Amino acid sequence: MEQEEYKLFLNQVNKLTDRRQNVTTVYLTVNSAIVGALAFLFKDVQMPSWAYPASAAILLVSGVAACSLWRRLISQYSVLLGWWYEQLRDIETAMPNSRALLTEEYEALYGGGQSQPRVGLTRYEIRLTWLFTVLYASFGLALLVTVILKTV
Repeated sequence: MEQEEYKLFLNQVNKLTDRRQNVTTVYLTVNSAIVGALAFLFKDVQMPSWAYPASAAILLVSGVAACSLWRRLISQYSVLLGWWYEQLRDIETAMPNSRALLTEEYEALYGGGQSQPRVGLTRYEIRLTWLFTVLYASFGLALLVTVILKTV
């Protein structure tokens, strides 16, 4: 019975991992589209001068919101996957003659008190969301300064 449950849980973890990767792909695409739209807006679009900053502001706010959602989803998937992996490790310890590879991997790579860095993409994905957020905030600040200088 435990082996069937283990297979079922492992299948669920694989599905969640795929869904999490799809989230990252979607949000990278969204952010790339926003950056591309900003570049297109200032290079090729002809519109009244007041519309440029308004359009850019809408895109920048959308980008910051997308990054915030992306960070939350990454964190939620990390917690969810952590829970599922914990269940798998519990089953491994209860299974007779189990090599407990997931438990061994966990202890070797995430075990307590080790000085080696943790393995995983979560911290890099989170940093990427902040990179885009800082990009949008910097561009927004530059846009704000430009608007203020034009009105003075």
